[in-house]
Amino acid sequence: SNDIHISNKNISRTHFSIVFKTSNYMILDNNSTNGMIINGYKLKNSPLKHGDIIEIADATFTFYL
Repeated sequence: SNDIHISNKNISRTHFSIVFKTSNYMILDNNSTNGMIINGYKLKNSPLKHGDIIEIADATFTFYL
């Protein structure tokens, strides 16, 4: 059911979702065990913009539009 699979034991099976809502992309934590950090802040959800840094466990991603 996931569009992207990341093989990492510290990332929950459905750790987060990125959705397009009201003309913006949003990242939503799906009640993961370890949470997520967006641009240095531990958040449950956040709008995403070009260049945002997403940290999940020991993996780091950059969001590009």
